[in-house]
Amino acid sequence: TPLAIYPKGSSVAALAVNASKQIAREGNAVPPLRKEIAIIGLGKMGGNMAARLMERGWKIMSWRRKESMSKETPVGVTIFPTIREMVRALRRPRVVWLMIPASVPPITGLQRGEPARAPVDEILFGKSGLASRLAKEDIVIDGGNSFYKDSVRRARELKKQGIRFLDVGVSGGPRGAREGASLMIGGDRQTFETLAPLFEDLAV
Repeated sequence: TPLAIYPKGSSVAALAVNASKQIAREGNAVPPLRKEIAIIGLGKMGGNMAARLMERGWKIMSWRRKESMSKETPVGVTIFPTIREMVRALRRPRVVWLMIPASVPPITGLQRGEPARAPVDEILFGKSGLASRLAKEDIVIDGGNSFYKDSVRRARELKKQGIRFLDVGVSGGPRGAREGASLMIGGDRQTFETLAPLFEDLAV
């Protein structure tokens, strides 16, 4: 079910203002959004998104495993060696965008019968994962085009801790990520409205 049906030519920012007023009338205030976000996954898509956001005044943080620290990083992104340090550097309510593959790549070194975990689940629920570091009202965005049933499951698990979740498909390839993407957003209305300025800066 879509969050809303928008008239052709509508501005996301204008719609966010109108919706925020409606939410306020309903007694649910939309918290203000700082221009600060962590993006995990600085490949062609995530890296271009980071560059686009920095041009629009956003402060970008990220985390990389030690073996990936030498990879090229967009100038201006602050990289942390652990998820814990990255999360501690973000101000609450924190926003973390995952731009990592939804599917499980071939994995070597697993014991026979040991299940292979999807990368998103590993980052969220693995040992020292995001779910163990984030707090109530923090927001996780999955931009990896995950299967919708996986997104529903993750949202339910995170909700138990008061962590908010949106599933955001990003269409347009690396060029779209840099010049303006098409975003397909699923989740609760209040979280969507909170993040409207972020989506406005990323979208076409």
